[in-house]
Amino acid sequence: MKAKYNPIFYVYLFILQAIPQVLPLALSSSSFKKINEDRAGSVLVVGATGGTGTRALQGLLDIGYKPSQMRLLTRNPQKIESLKEKFGFQICQVDLDDGLSKELNNALVDCVGCYIHSTSSDTRKLDTAEESRARTLAKAMQVSSSSFHVVYNSAAGEPEHGVKRIQQKQDVEKIFREEFPDIPFTSLRANLFMEELWKGYTRPAILKGKFPFSTPSDRKIYLTSVRDMGRIAGTCIAKELYIGEDINIAGDVLSAKQIASAFAEAQQSPCKHSEAKVFGFLAQLFFRDLYEVIRFYRRSTETTDIKALTTKFPGHLTGFVSFLEETDWGNTDLAFDSFISSFLVEERNSGILN
Repeated sequence: MKAKYNPIFYVYLFILQAIPQVLPLALSSSSFKKINEDRAGSVLVVGATGGTGTRALQGLLDIGYKPSQMRLLTRNPQKIESLKEKFGFQICQVDLDDGLSKELNNALVDCVGCYIHSTSSDTRKLDTAEESRARTLAKAMQVSSSSFHVVYNSAAGEPEHGVKRIQQKQDVEKIFREEFPDIPFTSLRANLFMEELWKGYTRPAILKGKFPFSTPSDRKIYLTSVRDMGRIAGTCIAKELYIGEDINIAGDVLSAKQIASAFAEAQQSPCKHSEAKVFGFLAQLFFRDLYEVIRFYRRSTETTDIKALTTKFPGHLTGFVSFLEETDWGNTDLAFDSFISSFLVEERNSGILN
């Protein structure tokens, strides 16, 4: 079983979405100041209708946005039709690969802000269309009669990070800043997404007692909740905050050993960190793109000031232990899909969607 999980785990990290249930009382919706009336109009949400992006929707709901205010851009509306039918989210079918279109222009009408969770596909191979899709979106915004504050989910990394996927996300930042400087823009630079550890490539191995992560056990890892990204993005849009800034986002920083210990406590069974040195060596020889990621986690000097973030966004950040409690990590009957899909039921029961 050891060989089954370790390689896939690291391949999945290569996706770099991270480089990119039961709510604890401290993180319940009632703990947030409701901001949905601060700016009238819809918020366009791009790339958040599947997988971990759904957690960003949850974060927007947390701070007071109503489903009727959230306009979800998707190429495949049939897959998320239930979000419209059951809860009232706006759904717009747009394929950014088609370039400027009537459908895209219509999607922008009466919007006051846009959260871009992603303009790339969730695939192992680098999606080189990420920048062109972002440019298409920006062009449409530039000629739209609506006024946008764009908040973008980017990736934390020092200038010489050496990772193609991080660079591609930071190049999207440059597109907005240099080619479309009149569009108010904020970049939220995420670290390792906590939600990634729930996926089928990672959770089974951890539940079996091994957290394979190719860093020394004492190496600190910054951790970000996608739900927090939604909370912070929504707050920035509603309050028109931090325009022109890059902000690294993390709710916790732990060593690989500490992460394994947190898993062990949450699942009430042993879990140890495994550095997987042999796999790191093989990646250096045969999987150069993957090795960029491994090298980044081992050597990166980038930091995130969590204390300052807490001051900027009080109540919006999630620690790793709280995340495991919130998502019911110890429930072995739950898998990634059930953990993601259950949030709307929880939100409806809490009254947010009523």
